[in-house]
Amino acid sequence: MFASPFFAGLSPEQQIQIIPVVEEYLKPTLYQQGTWTADYRRIRIVAVKL
Repeated sequence: MFASPFFAGLSPEQQIQIIPVVEEYLKPTLYQQGTWTADYRRIRIVAVKL
């Protein structure tokens, strides 16, 4: 859903081949108890003008 920019230079056939590979790579971390979890981190930054 959110990965379109990452696949921009690939043909639809290449995308179909890559997606299952990515799923298998992420499955140990993001697939738990039968559910996929969207993982993200919010980084907060404070800027100080010198």
